[in-house]
Amino acid sequence: MDIGMTSLSSLAELRSGIRSRRWSSYDQTGGNADFWIVPAGATLVLGEMKGPGCIRHIWTTTRQDENYLRRLVLRLYWDGEVAPSVLCPLGDFFGLGHAKATYFESLPLQASYLGLNCWFPMPYSRGAKVTITNDSDSPSFFYFYIDYQEWDKPPQNMGRFHACWRRRLVIKEDERVGHNARGETQRLNTTGDENYTILNVQGRGHYVGCCLHIDTNELGCWG
Repeated sequence: MDIGMTSLSSLAELRSGIRSRRWSSYDQTGGNADFWIVPAGATLVLGEMKGPGCIRHIWTTTRQDENYLRRLVLRLYWDGEVAPSVLCPLGDFFGLGHAKATYFESLPLQASYLGLNCWFPMPYSRGAKVTITNDSDSPSFFYFYIDYQEWDKPPQNMGRFHACWRRRLVIKEDERVGHNARGETQRLNTTGDENYTILNVQGRGHYVGCCLHIDTNELGCWG
């Protein structure tokens, strides 16, 4: 079963057993208020799918003020699991760090300021659930749609999509010093013991990358 996004090689192939579906925040009265209100502290189910299938595309937008890109938290569950396979603030999931809207583009993720798109294929065998949680003290509007497929047969030899978010305050304690190209004194990391760990997992899968956002209170180039 081809779930590729960019190739036209299989466009003429006549398929069966696949039905396209969508969950969205459309205005059920027929108006143009195509958003949901996520109350403070609440968790809303954006979509729940039964049986085998695959999420193909997620689009969403919300507010940037009051740190909503960080305070709205996205969770995705596969195949009836209790702990989510995706647990990430909304903005960080789409590549926007520090709750700041900007322009970001890659093959699987794009952010056109506050217009956010995800094209990662996310297959599942027995069902999927997508939720959003508002961890702020005030309600927020939330636009979204989720394009997915229902399949007659469970996927074969396909992994499950996972994503997580972590934040760490890094304070360097190594007092060994050296000098940089400008002759300035700097502390050295010669063992790697203080390196920041991006990934530490077990099992079979594909590592597809990360978005790393850094803030520093030191002057000059940190990179």
